[in-house]
Amino acid sequence: MDFKTHLFVSILFLCSVCLHANTLQTYIVQLHPQGVTSSSFATKPSWHLSFLQQTMSSEEDASSRLLYSYHSAMEGFAAQLSESELESLQMLPDVIAIRPDHRLQIHTTYSYKFLGLNTASSDGAWHKSAFGRGTIIGVLDTGVWPEHPSFDDRGMPPVPRKWRGICQRGQNFNS
Repeated sequence: MDFKTHLFVSILFLCSVCLHANTLQTYIVQLHPQGVTSSSFATKPSWHLSFLQQTMSSEEDASSRLLYSYHSAMEGFAAQLSESELESLQMLPDVIAIRPDHRLQIHTTYSYKFLGLNTASSDGAWHKSAFGRGTIIGVLDTGVWPEHPSFDDRGMPPVPRKWRGICQRGQNFNS
């Protein structure tokens, strides 16, 4: 194959990939936790995959479109779907809801933009606070169980030297 033919074929391939990607959107599909069809599958992901297999044309592998299987906080999956696949999926039993996946297009270091804070005004509180520079955000959760494995600090690096807080000891807390 000569260079021009190779280039032409490559461009066609890239165009078809771009067109295909533009027609797909990521959705979060929520399923009924004790779905009627769930018991006939060995695993949750295989059950989730069956929904895609029912809505897609047979020429494409459905597993390439299954992005994630959820089974802790909710039963469902994330997948890339076309408009027609979305409509077909909505008609299937056990489908509770389908929502588009809205990813934030900004990084958390630009949260002032996300919050709509005015950065142009030099007399605003956001500007005067140097845009939160040097701020440490703490999360308080009254449901802490010290014995839970999530709070085990074995293998963690030492506390950063710039840390100015304190670590409090308490019953069932090891420090």
